[in-house]
Amino acid sequence: MATMQWIIWALSVVIALFVGGYLKSYMSKKGENLATKEDVAEITQTQKRIENKISDEFWIKQRNRQLKEEIVLKAFKSAMVLQKAIRDFYTEIGMPHTLDGRKVVSAHREMDATFQDFFQQHLLVKIVCGPKVEDNFSLIAVLTMAISREYTSSGTVSEEKYDEVMRTLKSLIDAVKADFEISLPRV
Repeated sequence: MATMQWIIWALSVVIALFVGGYLKSYMSKKGENLATKEDVAEITQTQKRIENKISDEFWIKQRNRQLKEEIVLKAFKSAMVLQKAIRDFYTEIGMPHTLDGRKVVSAHREMDATFQDFFQQHLLVKIVCGPKVEDNFSLIAVLTMAISREYTSSGTVSEEKYDEVMRTLKSLIDAVKADFEISLPRV
């Protein structure tokens, strides 16, 4: 019987080693799979957070660009209206043989009114645009005020000031193109 016990004991040890080895391997694989599953879940959550952050940042950049475009477009339109008002005013005062005081005063008032709108747009441009765009808008504002003061004090406007406003408007177009990194048709 002792031999039988030894055989049973030996078989038990062999079975225990086999089952222990199998269980160890099984549990190790199970643990590895669980760790991988947790890692995948963590990686997926991190990926989603990053995607959401990128999406939010992209949306914010797009919205800021859209707002900037709207502001610059309004300001640009205002600058073009101001350019026309200055041209009309300059045309009226530049024709002494047909000088009509009412037309000159009307053209001057129109220029002043368009300047007020332009100035309001200019303040918004200061907030959203780069220095070159802002500098050109500022120069146009200064030149327009100088033209108005010159006319108010002397009744005339120098051709140089008029030409400088027109050059600055062209420079403004180039600055807007550079600020937005786009190609616009030459105006």
